[in-house]
Amino acid sequence: MQRSLRTRLTDHALIVGFGVALVPLLVLLVLQVGWLRELDETSAVAHRAALRSWAEASGNAVEQFYRTTAERLLNVPVALLPSQDLDRIGKFWSGKSREGVKTLFVIDFVDSPTGSFYMFSEKEQRLVSSPASEESLAIILATLPWQGWARNAGATVENLGLQANENDPNHRLVLRPVVGNDERVQGVVGFVPDRNYLAQTLLPRVTRETASEFFGEDVQADLRVVTRDGNGKVVFGTAPEGTVDASVRIPFLFHDHRIGVRSEGYTRERWLGGRFVFNMTLGLLSAAMLIAGLALALYSARRSLRLSQMKSDFVSNVSHELRTPLASIRLFSELLRSGRVKSSERVVEYGDHIEAETRRLSRLIDNILDFSRIESERKEYHPEPTYVLDLVRPALRAFDVRIEQGGFELVTRFPDAPGPIAALDADAVGQVLHNLLDNALKYSKASGGTIEVTVEERDGSVVISIRDEGVGIAAADQRKVFDRFHRVSTGLVHDVKGSGLGLAIVDHVVKSHGGRVTLTSALGEGSTFAIHLPLWSADDEEALDG
Repeated sequence: MQRSLRTRLTDHALIVGFGVALVPLLVLLVLQVGWLRELDETSAVAHRAALRSWAEASGNAVEQFYRTTAERLLNVPVALLPSQDLDRIGKFWSGKSREGVKTLFVIDFVDSPTGSFYMFSEKEQRLVSSPASEESLAIILATLPWQGWARNAGATVENLGLQANENDPNHRLVLRPVVGNDERVQGVVGFVPDRNYLAQTLLPRVTRETASEFFGEDVQADLRVVTRDGNGKVVFGTAPEGTVDASVRIPFLFHDHRIGVRSEGYTRERWLGGRFVFNMTLGLLSAAMLIAGLALALYSARRSLRLSQMKSDFVSNVSHELRTPLASIRLFSELLRSGRVKSSERVVEYGDHIEAETRRLSRLIDNILDFSRIESERKEYHPEPTYVLDLVRPALRAFDVRIEQGGFELVTRFPDAPGPIAALDADAVGQVLHNLLDNALKYSKASGGTIEVTVEERDGSVVISIRDEGVGIAAADQRKVFDRFHRVSTGLVHDVKGSGLGLAIVDHVVKSHGGRVTLTSALGEGSTFAIHLPLWSADDEEALDG
């Protein structure tokens, strides 16, 4: 507990030291960013203001066009209603310019409280009954409020003038109520703007004309403009997405459209922007190098602490691993030496215990020595064609005593003798099986359970599987179990000691034999470790001889 507390305090001290060194660097970096940003913004403000003014002037020109068109076409005298004579309003509109207008319409509330709906036919130059369409539906829905005013006999309304209705973005409307002398609504006139005219004619014209008001001819060549609708789709323009210097909404009609502008010329502002990027890049690189150095120092210090803690835990765990079998050997040896054991069966039993614990000590020492050779890259393997069952069966017999004492049931599933052959270093693979069986017993539940060992041929490999019904391994730990000194944090970790080297050696040995180890596990459901080793073939024999 005290060691853990000291480790945490030391770790926190390292982090605090890192923060103390990092804060001044960040302060300097922030100050540099602020100064460079202020310089850049101050020098570029005039140019950006001019670009924004150009965009606003273009939007205002679009608004003025539609307002002028509406005043020209929608200023219908109330005397032209009622509409029994459809030619009256048709003649009124036929003599006027309808540039930029897709559809002209009128709804007459004089003859019908619900409204008589007519559209202006460009072909016939007169009013005709409205055909059923999405556009007609949009017009009817937009004029419903005026219908309510018209049907209310006592209701009067002031002339509200022009109104833009954009409830349906696909059918935008400009409306004007026709109000009689009694201030009652007599009808509604309006038009649907031509979106193609907006994109192909109006926007190019107004942006070109307004640009000459703010910039000289030498600058105009570098100007770019883009207009996008409410969905971000380009309606008109050539500027790439996300590169505009200023952007404004179009007022009155098409208010969800934005006009974005930029200047691609080599101006002082662009030069300052480039200097800002250069200085910022240089500052960030310097800061990154310093932060990387601090982080590396912190990492090295923390790694040293972790290694120190791992070594301490390793010594503690190995000491426990040595102490337990030694205590058992001493106990049984004293019982035999004292002569109190009269039964020959007991003598054999105690001898089996001493032998089992001796093997356990030997395996632990072998693990430590093998790991040392693996770390120093001095470990060598000498594979020879071997019947796999000739390795598995002796490994199981070595655990007979522990299986019996622990109340475990051993289930084996082996192929018919002699079974598959693989090129193996018998001692190394025997150690692998011992480590896996040892783990299966150590991490099984206290009440025992089933240990299942399977040997089978699958996809050109011999697969040795060892399944237990133990505590299992969480998904987050399954990738780490083969790391050296790593021990899974389960409920048994404080009761079950180990060196933390067993599975690391298993992984190294199997990979050195051209195989792989797989793990299938879930908390509370046990674990299955499977060793996949290549089957022996005549080609392997030739390669081995060579």
